[in-house]
Amino acid sequence: MALTPDDLFNHMQRKPGRAMDAREILSAFELSKKERQAGVRLLERLVEEGLLDRRGRRYLVPRGAELRQGRITIHRDGYGFVLSEKQDSDVFVPARFLGQVMNGDRVEIRVDRVAPKAGWSGFWSGPIRP
Repeated sequence: MALTPDDLFNHMQRKPGRAMDAREILSAFELSKKERQAGVRLLERLVEEGLLDRRGRRYLVPRGAELRQGRITIHRDGYGFVLSEKQDSDVFVPARFLGQVMNGDRVEIRVDRVAPKAGWSGFWSGPIRP
């Protein structure tokens, strides 16, 4: 079984706010030893991308994290804005969290926080597959 970041993130989303260690998370999948090692690297990648938080040796999806879908508009300086399909406000996405997304793509983002003057801020979660 080829484990993907989407598989891990979707599994973790079912238990928001609950911290789990890598062994507990990966036990939900039938993996060989080599695939489990790759799974740990995928978890670390999700932490680096801001989709998961890490507390010591445990990983969790932050409570209150909201996922939104929409089209992204990328500024020439590298950052982007997602116009949410169901919300009336744009979500700012810093350049370091855009991944491989291109201007005009439909994406899913994790809305992380609200800055009083700037509005919503988020992290790119992944492309939306047709």
